[in-house]
Amino acid sequence: MTDEQIIRYIKGELDESERTEVVSWIKSEDCNFRHFSKLQLAETFREMEHEALSDEEAKERLAAAGWPDTANQKWKKKSGWLSIITRIAAILLIPLTVVGVWTISRKNGQIKYLTESTNAERIIPIQDAASSTYIVHPGVQGDVILPDGSRVRLNSASTLKCPDRFDEQARVVELSGEGFFEVEGNPDWPMYVKTSKGLTVKVTGTRFNVSSYENDPALKLTLVEGSVMVIHEATDRQYKVLPNEEMVFYDGRPTLPHKQEVDVLPAIIWKDGILLFENTQMPEVIKKLERWYCVDIIPQDPAIMEMRFTASFESESLTRVLQLLKITSKIDYRIEGKQVFLTR
Repeated sequence: MTDEQIIRYIKGELDESERTEVVSWIKSEDCNFRHFSKLQLAETFREMEHEALSDEEAKERLAAAGWPDTANQKWKKKSGWLSIITRIAAILLIPLTVVGVWTISRKNGQIKYLTESTNAERIIPIQDAASSTYIVHPGVQGDVILPDGSRVRLNSASTLKCPDRFDEQARVVELSGEGFFEVEGNPDWPMYVKTSKGLTVKVTGTRFNVSSYENDPALKLTLVEGSVMVIHEATDRQYKVLPNEEMVFYDGRPTLPHKQEVDVLPAIIWKDGILLFENTQMPEVIKKLERWYCVDIIPQDPAIMEMRFTASFESESLTRVLQLLKITSKIDYRIEGKQVFLTR
């Protein structure tokens, strides 16, 4: 298999039979998969570095969205910046296409490929005798069907571990990162979603989202339907969550959660490939962009971290998003390999 064929596959330039040939080659050996991953990452960053949106193109995009003449617009720094970003939210879009380089251990397992109809690229089960670990790398999402038929949508940079078969007493899985769960109902057969933050979610049949990244200061659970109990493992204290409620457990204060009624859509819209910010603090914005794009974003002006951001993203390159931010907020950027430097 030549690099030229692989790159044409990455760009979507092959016909069905050629695509099948490349996929078969990728799946045949671990070394083939690693080589494909390296080429895909290199091609993605080559596109990012050369796809900059010109000022005129950005202004045309803004004008098409109903934004007034940008040539004479005087941008304000904080409240003005937020207002501008709010008004262009409908046209800012981000893809889930960047795939990092990783090494897999197949042992008795196999690579699982998702169907082309989904936004996700792939997830990788690493099998042992009793369980499977599903790893979703930065820049992609993945779907997992659990042994009982329950479904989990995993967000970028997430890991889910589950047994190959659930026992008769309980269904236990372990999550690091973010997942949207659709659990098959059975009040006599509860599911426990364990997290690395010392909190376990107990459910018997429900739809909910839980975010528990190791580098985040909190666990956030949002319930769509049904009911769940969150168990603090160290004290056995339990907290009930009802539909349209969100409960946040902060590191250092795990027994003093914050619960409120919310519109659940912003918490679960990521599973449809949409990255949504609503007056979000810049440190949180940066973390999410890093996960979705597999890059390191480095702000070089402390004032940037004081900003808040409101926007909705789907199906645009990182370079185009950064270019629009440059036009509207005077946040400049520089891309060097996998690092993005932000300045003012």
